Amino acid sequence: MDLLFKGFYMAKSYIERGFIGVVGGRMLVDILLRCGFGRIVALEKPAKCGNRDVDMKLENSSGSPELEVAAIPESIEDVKSLMRSVDLIIGCREQELASSVAEELGRPYISSGVVTAIMPDGIKYDELLMTEAPEDDAVMLGMMHAIQAGEAVKILSGNEVPVIAPYGIAINSKTYSTSIIRIPLKPR
Repeated sequence: MDLLFKGFYMAKSYIERGFIGVVGGRMLVDILLRCGFGRIVALEKPAKCGNRDVDMKLENSSGSPELEVAAIPESIEDVKSLMRSVDLIIGCREQELASSVAEELGRPYISSGVVTAIMPDGIKYDELLMTEAPEDDAVMLGMMHAIQAGEAVKILSGNEVPVIAPYGIAINSKTYSTSIIRIPLKPR
């Protein structure tokens, strides 16, 4: 078997067995399912329309064997309980919560806004001056979620090195171009 195809099938196997935790991000969950991740636990808050909650249920229309969707619990202990078996955590909203759970569980964390992989033995999320993820720009959200999914594939397949903090992938809101930047650290 050609080495390239052997690597592809090995990566596909890791992805199919990968267990991803997502905090916020319905669009990201759809992308991860389409990438072939076998197990996903997605924690969501109700969507808002003005001052009303809108029920936008995530449904497993992909045929993926395991998609568990739950509301984001109030307690960090409950979030840790739901995420205890995941291989990595991706934050779209509630980044402080998601990153602290990843840190406490010793799991890699992929941020939103500026997308970076925060490894358990590296720089911590709360040491970085991070920008918030856009909430009202569908193009930027789609690009950001695709980049997050790509970084998850890199981490779980081991075929490529993800962009690791303090470096991150930034999206220009005017041109929709991407660049690798150095994320500033918070002053001590």
